[in-house]
Amino acid sequence: MWVKEEASSSSELVFDFYNRFKDQLTLTADAARDLYAGIVGDTGRFMYAATSAHTHSVVAGLMETGFDMVAVNQTLDEIPESVAHLSSYVYDNLQIKANGAAHIVLSKEALDSLI
Repeated sequence: MWVKEEASSSSELVFDFYNRFKDQLTLTADAARDLYAGIVGDTGRFMYAATSAHTHSVVAGLMETGFDMVAVNQTLDEIPESVAHLSSYVYDNLQIKANGAAHIVLSKEALDSLI
């Protein structure tokens, strides 16, 4: 078990492990791309408090492998049409109570028509 509470993500820990043993391990551009995507997702695009200077150092190390960071970010920004329709339905039908609690009833028929 390896716990590092201040780490931004498990991807950061994997890179730290690689960095510690880089004379014995190989970090491919594909692996770096996937670790980068994990960090981007787990840090909410670097907006969460666990994002640190070390996190950015890790990203810099990952970028040295030459993967296409722009392509990763563009892919993460894409929303499939079915998800866009579902999101629209949720926003249109969301019921918000005075206390801030929200709910939606999503019937199987509605779901089937959206996906």
